[in-house]
Amino acid sequence: RELEQLTHSKFLFEQPMLRILANEAEQLIFQSRSSPYYNQFAHRPQTPFIDPQFLTPNGYFEMSPAGRLLTQIFCETTKSHLGQKHPFHNSCISWTEDFLITHDSVIYKPANISADGIIFCDGANYQLSPFFPDFVLTPSKGEILILEIPDLTETRIVHHHLWLMPLGDHLFKCGATYEWDDLSPYPTVLAKQQLLSELATWMTAPVKVIDHVAAIRPTPKQFRPFAGWSTLEPKLGMINGLGSKGALIAPCLTENFLKAWCDTRTNS
Repeated sequence: RELEQLTHSKFLFEQPMLRILANEAEQLIFQSRSSPYYNQFAHRPQTPFIDPQFLTPNGYFEMSPAGRLLTQIFCETTKSHLGQKHPFHNSCISWTEDFLITHDSVIYKPANISADGIIFCDGANYQLSPFFPDFVLTPSKGEILILEIPDLTETRIVHHHLWLMPLGDHLFKCGATYEWDDLSPYPTVLAKQQLLSELATWMTAPVKVIDHVAAIRPTPKQFRPFAGWSTLEPKLGMINGLGSKGALIAPCLTENFLKAWCDTRTNS
């Protein structure tokens, strides 16, 4: 919100999420978690209404606060804002050739930038680094559809195996698939069929496919995000492996990682 105000931009939208329960087991799990704290975030809607196009034989509950982040606009806005305050150098880098490590600094040679430390955030573009030999990515490809659904009136994000996100004007984003073998950046007919078939099992309104896109997630082999410093060269750090939860995890993870680093330097 602070960045939106500073840049006069809009990229974070609060939007409740509706979770459709799949079976009796999920009903029991939801009921067992009922507590004053949990009910702040997951509860039966005060007005128990859901668009009749959805099939909900096992019920549903609402999660709020929730929302969606326009990640491309957010990243472009952040880059532009920071570029006005600090030098920005756009280039491909080499782990082994572009950095000179001294006893008290790291120098990025192509731009002659010296720093106390460097943190790499390569995402799915990460290549096995000599400084982080134990960190291994197993990237996964995800595909989503942009659908036009004229008969659907639901304004909340709906989740049931897939998620269906209202964009306005009867347009919805639907996703996502997981694929570990085909890591090409191109959408596939198979994934399109999978998404439409799965959606049809719990939403009955006719749909029209407007767009179909694919991207690669930085999924770690251990299925846990990584934030830390190299045990071989403590001036080199890395944040990666956030998988499909980057927008959700990155702010808190980054803030705590940097705070811990600054506190360590202050106390040393």
